[in-house]
Amino acid sequence: MMRKNIDKHLILIILFFLILCLTTISPICFGSETNEMPPGVVITLNKAANLVDSDNTQEAIEVLRRFQNKQQNVDPVSARKRGYTHYYIDFTLGNYYLMLSKPEKALVHFQTAASKNKNYSDSWINLAKCYYDLNQPGHAADAFHSGYQTQEQEQKNAKYLYYSVVCYTSADNFQKAEKVFRQILNNHSAEVTLEWKETFVHVLRSLKKDIEALPYIEELAKKTIGNKQKGWREMLLYQYMSLKMDTKALAYARLLTRVDTVETKWWKALAHLYFQKDQYEKGLVALLVYSFINPLTPQEMMLLADIHLMLGIPDQSIAFYEKLLEDSLDANIIKKLVNGCIRLYHYEKALSWLDQGLSLKIDSKMKYDLLKLKGSLLFESEKYQEAAKVFQQVYQMEKKNGQPLLMLGYALLNSGQLDKAQSAFTKAKKYKKQYKEARKALRHLKSIR
Repeated sequence: MMRKNIDKHLILIILFFLILCLTTISPICFGSETNEMPPGVVITLNKAANLVDSDNTQEAIEVLRRFQNKQQNVDPVSARKRGYTHYYIDFTLGNYYLMLSKPEKALVHFQTAASKNKNYSDSWINLAKCYYDLNQPGHAADAFHSGYQTQEQEQKNAKYLYYSVVCYTSADNFQKAEKVFRQILNNHSAEVTLEWKETFVHVLRSLKKDIEALPYIEELAKKTIGNKQKGWREMLLYQYMSLKMDTKALAYARLLTRVDTVETKWWKALAHLYFQKDQYEKGLVALLVYSFINPLTPQEMMLLADIHLMLGIPDQSIAFYEKLLEDSLDANIIKKLVNGCIRLYHYEKALSWLDQGLSLKIDSKMKYDLLKLKGSLLFESEKYQEAAKVFQQVYQMEKKNGQPLLMLGYALLNSGQLDKAQSAFTKAKKYKKQYKEARKALRHLKSIR
């Protein structure tokens, strides 16, 4: 957004110069080289101007050049007195070359004019135009600044300083851009527009001065309108978040959802901020509003499902998980869905999904987790023989863990396979974590025999 605004201002510069170049050039009595413009200069300039009015710009240039060339036939003092070396001749030649879209030739004449009369502001301004046309924004910025500095105090135009800022920014010289803009703030604060402040924000952010940029972003977010305002509001919210100003960020996100209710990005940001503060219920509400306005991506749907499951709303989480599984089966999602089913005691549904998950090409860790879930569900469903087979398989996959052996023993015990149950408990007793419970199970087994 910032680069787009800067390009817009550069276009304004071009238009400004086109107006300047097409203005009728009139003789003036001004300069450090001489207090008065010699009659020969006045006559020559008027003749050239008439030719330009008749669309004979190239002929006007020849008239001025012939006048300048007369200096070769006289001594320097006489050449100066007669005006052959007058800066305004060079200035006018520069303007005419600009009219012919020849900035490289105009540049030389404006440089000469500026060197002959360093206090003539227009030479610097048109020199800046040439530098810009020749893709030298750094030099253009310097020339703009000189153009401002050489103006009479009562005539100083803040726009030249701003154009200097724009050109420095285009040249990625943000330090100088900031320095010149602060000159604007000090000397022309009443003339600073919102568009100028947009450029200054870009400069400050490029210099990593986000704190200093913040008041300007707040003003722009408040005073601009339409899509531009929406962009600044988004930037302000981002700045609050990136600067860890959590309280302000949350308050501003809530405000934005009230003043621009149908904009999805505010609801999404609000949900994110609530989740950061572990306020999951409020975050869930914001995310649900977001889902009503904008179709959810798979990642967003997953988040919504996970939050529902975490908050103990398994029926809603299951619905989202099943929606995600419509396109393709994913073992991780199936695992979460199964946990939701278990919380609702939908064991048969959970077992069906587990079988689908186990039929996929999955790594050993996922297979181990799904089998443990399946064994527990079969046990809860009093399908002890099937549970025993699963726990045996789980134990074979990870023999460092004694818990599957313990569960295997209980499944065998409940299915009446006492000898096998005793063997499983005896093995489980060798594990430190399962020692007490396995010993207790063995005593119970002994008592019922």
